[in-house]
Amino acid sequence: MNTTKIFSSQEYAPLSVEQVLQRLQSSASTGLSVTEITERQKDCGPNEVSAQRYFWWHILLDQFKSPFISILIAIALITFFLSESGNALIILACVCLNTIMGFIQEYKADQSMRILKNYLVTNVTVLRDGKEQEVPSNSLVPGDILLLYPGDIIPADVRFIKDDHVSVDESSLTGESEPVVKESLYREQLHAAFANNLGFTGTVILTGKATAVVIATGIQSSLGAMNSVVNQNQRISGFSINIQRFSYFILWIISATIALVFFAHLLMRAGDVDLLNLTLFAIALGITVIPEALPVVISFAFTRGALQLAKHKVVVKRLSAIEDLGGIELLCTDKTGTITENKLTVADVYGLEREVLFDAVLGSGLSARSLSVSKGFDAVLWHALTLKEQERMQQYQKVAEIPFDPQRRRSVALYKKDESFFVVARGAAHEMFATCAAQVDQDDAIKNWLHEQGAKGRRIIVVAARKYDSAAKITDLKQEERNLQLVGMIAFEDPLKPTAHEAIQKARTLGVQIKIITGDSVEVCAAIAHKVGLIKSTSQVISGDDLGNKTKEEKRELVDHAVAFARVNPLQKYEIIQLLQEKYRVGYMGDGINDAPALKIAQVALAVTDAADIARDAADIILLSSSLQVIINGIEEGRIIFANTLKYLNITLAASFGHFYALAIASLLIDTPPMLATQLLILNFLTDIPLISLSTDTVDKKTLQAPQQYDLKGMIIQATILAIVIATFDFIIFGLYYRTAPIHLHTVWFIMCVLTELAFIFSARTILPFYKAAAPSRLLVLLCVIVAGISVALPYMPLTQQWFHFIPLSAHDMLVISLLVAGCFIATECAKMLYHRFYKNMGI
Repeated sequence: MNTTKIFSSQEYAPLSVEQVLQRLQSSASTGLSVTEITERQKDCGPNEVSAQRYFWWHILLDQFKSPFISILIAIALITFFLSESGNALIILACVCLNTIMGFIQEYKADQSMRILKNYLVTNVTVLRDGKEQEVPSNSLVPGDILLLYPGDIIPADVRFIKDDHVSVDESSLTGESEPVVKESLYREQLHAAFANNLGFTGTVILTGKATAVVIATGIQSSLGAMNSVVNQNQRISGFSINIQRFSYFILWIISATIALVFFAHLLMRAGDVDLLNLTLFAIALGITVIPEALPVVISFAFTRGALQLAKHKVVVKRLSAIEDLGGIELLCTDKTGTITENKLTVADVYGLEREVLFDAVLGSGLSARSLSVSKGFDAVLWHALTLKEQERMQQYQKVAEIPFDPQRRRSVALYKKDESFFVVARGAAHEMFATCAAQVDQDDAIKNWLHEQGAKGRRIIVVAARKYDSAAKITDLKQEERNLQLVGMIAFEDPLKPTAHEAIQKARTLGVQIKIITGDSVEVCAAIAHKVGLIKSTSQVISGDDLGNKTKEEKRELVDHAVAFARVNPLQKYEIIQLLQEKYRVGYMGDGINDAPALKIAQVALAVTDAADIARDAADIILLSSSLQVIINGIEEGRIIFANTLKYLNITLAASFGHFYALAIASLLIDTPPMLATQLLILNFLTDIPLISLSTDTVDKKTLQAPQQYDLKGMIIQATILAIVIATFDFIIFGLYYRTAPIHLHTVWFIMCVLTELAFIFSARTILPFYKAAAPSRLLVLLCVIVAGISVALPYMPLTQQWFHFIPLSAHDMLVISLLVAGCFIATECAKMLYHRFYKNMGI
């Protein structure tokens, strides 16, 4: 029964709750049965609003969007029309091989991301077969009864059937930032689409709790009708922008190269020019500069990186976020669950213990059934009650409640027992003391107890209550949060994670600063920060009040100096991140609805799998385990991936420029091309093979000490210096053999170029002297050996001799090549060290 095909969402607004449930054939007390759900899922399909599906042929076509591949195809067509079908076929063969490799990597990436997205499925609480249970949001059907809490993203269009002070953020739908109050009753609206008793897909529960019935799912929902909302713009990685800049730079070099070589020959040789061979040589020379394997390398690096991160319990929502993760310079995080175990125990109680614990449970506003499956404070308090006390809970009937609000930092509930009524409130000490009839915060015993517990790093809940003989005069529960009587206080202990110290030490080796941002008291925050070794003095801990009326400059100085922030509200978290980002690249770890503003502004947003929906939605990175060590390992892995990608760019740029300089100038000094177009093409293809494996390479610890930056200017300067060294040795081989037969020169120079570039990989892969660097990966070494073997063997095989115009070389030739390759390696090592020691220190 697909009721959504018959009734639109807006048509449910003016109906009574009973009429809505009747039309949807559902029950507010039991929900739907398993049989009904199965039938409706067949009819309605999954509750998903998907953009265009991505099939394998889309991935294949995407390979041809690379400007480098497009240029190679254009060059192949030009070569073919110049009656050089052999060269054209070789170019197309290189294109096909790169396209196939790119397709395989992109396809693996797509499959990997599909698998990883299983970790990101949002669960929702529903009532089915009379039982509360968590189910994936994509399994919802019209008629499902949803239980919604603060921080939940509404997963389908719903009609509210029960509400407790519910307000919803509908900015994603309407653009209005003001929260919208929702209730189960219907009040006439200006437009039925914004009825106060309807909730829409993608909007967020800000306050209160609600029971709602699903009225539309998937493409039938409000979000399904808004394709512009579905295809929201994602953050664009800085790496993606820089790779685009690099690509345009290379394309400019290629165009200038072909034009320069061509016109230089025309000017120097006047009419004595073989235009066909010159054109082919100029085209092939331009091809040597094209990093056609760049898309494959990046895809391979990021896919492998995403899988490696997943092994470390880190899931990226977009592949380009890997580079952002590695770029974190300062990490802001809550302490609970990341630095501490989040395994609370009741450590101490102030007041009559049994009464305080019982009233604290009442103050949660949760039913016994909900408490038995709850987490955090509620779970600890519930299990601290005896069986008799848990049964006694059934005698209290909840009349009304105001759920916990991060701004108010307390919750309050009104209960009825027999003919009496009770208001029970619980929350943070400062906020709760303001509700009490007496100035309890001035009591020395209370102050001493709080100070003692805070010094031990314990978290405190204060419980207060008031008894009424009648509820007739209670019209607004908020108005009753005054003149309450202090019942007592509870201290909770949350031990440090065993890995916390190790993670903080590792963060220091990576050059990552860590700052704690928490809603706990200054005393608790300082105690935890001191225990874990983040602070030496309490002056490094500031509270939200300290930021109060300060000027922007004073706030900037305070925020930079502080290591921990206590008693901060959501807007202050947002402001702290904003100020820190003026100086650092900031990652923010948050899991609650009050973290959403800070997560949205942070350059790298992280959340755990069980975070509030709105926090998960705002995050770029999802952690499968809430641990500081997991985050730091993820940052390290991100840096490794980025460093290996930069290796490819540095190596291919320097080697390509080196051979280009030598070949271009040499072509002006002799009558025949110094190397044939087909030889240049196969040279370019062979040397790209081991470069693809750079994503598996190890990275020096020194490289990981700070995030690497994409510096096009620095890359060009370094590439030019190293290219001159490579070109110098190319000129030496040219000087030794230019008087020999052209086929002899071509063969010697070809092998020299391949071996030189393979040796250069082992120098340029590290900023350290090669003998001090981390050992290269086995795959990189293996592929280099294989390619070296193939290149040396080509002149000795009859078939390749014919195809590529090679001749066998003598032992003397191989000795000369070997000595020059060794000399070039030593020279590039020296040039590299000089560059990093002098030029880079001068800021060039």
